[in-house]
Amino acid sequence: MRFEIIGEDPGLEKLLLELESSSSQGDIITVRFEKTSFFFKNTIFHSDCFVVFDDEDKVAGTVSIGTKYFRKGEMLYKGAYIHLLRIRDDLRKKNIKEFSAVYIEAVRKFIREKFDFVYGYIKCDNKSANLFAERRHYPVLQKLKMYMLPAIRPIDSREAGTGFPVEAVKPRGFRPDNGAFLDLGGIVFSEYDPSSHIKIKVDKYPAILEPASVLFFGREPLKRFKIAGRRLSYKLVQIVECPDKAAMKRFIAYEKSICYGNGVPLLAVINRTGIPVFSPISMEMNLRLKILNPDLILTGEDFIHDVADF
Repeated sequence: MRFEIIGEDPGLEKLLLELESSSSQGDIITVRFEKTSFFFKNTIFHSDCFVVFDDEDKVAGTVSIGTKYFRKGEMLYKGAYIHLLRIRDDLRKKNIKEFSAVYIEAVRKFIREKFDFVYGYIKCDNKSANLFAERRHYPVLQKLKMYMLPAIRPIDSREAGTGFPVEAVKPRGFRPDNGAFLDLGGIVFSEYDPSSHIKIKVDKYPAILEPASVLFFGREPLKRFKIAGRRLSYKLVQIVECPDKAAMKRFIAYEKSICYGNGVPLLAVINRTGIPVFSPISMEMNLRLKILNPDLILTGEDFIHDVADF
């Protein structure tokens, strides 16, 4: 196997999109992402894309590594953000060691320049990826839960709390030029809407959880709303501060009403407030971090930054 660093190659993009849509993630709930542009996220994060080719020069996998700058106090630190790690399903068992060796070579080539830390997110039930990260000494810094909420019905205006004043607040964390948070009546959040170019396809959803899909999609015949096989567009919101439960309920309803109005059936919420959000369906992710600068100390709270990372 070998790897190459590529730019936005239209001829190769079709093959990479096929790899993306065929690469499953997770073990308990298995999902795939279907995109209209493979390089969209690379453009956002100014990433180099490493493509791994097998011995027959077919695409075997990818990894993208972006450069992020993080200010802590008066110091500016440089991080490598690993994302879009994809491996062709048929190679996961018989060629995983060979692929891993090429992946490690690619990462080492990229981080030869000065970096203070390397990080990425892995679904908690993705056993192979988490085991690989453990062996490469990327410990878990924080676990995050993403709640999946339906937006398939209009929301009553009183419940939605329309009329929230919206104003930008001081950006914080990574990429302060493009990572602004918003404030809706004391609720501080950031949002990312990839619904026009990304859909989630659920391949495997345990039968024991199917009753939850009735709650998730409403009181309709179970057969109609089975999760497996569905393709869902979504909007992602990260909530950082919220005054109380009542405000949280109004805000969630407000965001769901926006999704419904835009024809987006799914609202994904990352909640950092400690105030509960009810959803029968959620996914947990590990934030994994390797610190290369011995003078740097980071905690999970330092990673309240671009919601597009997820």
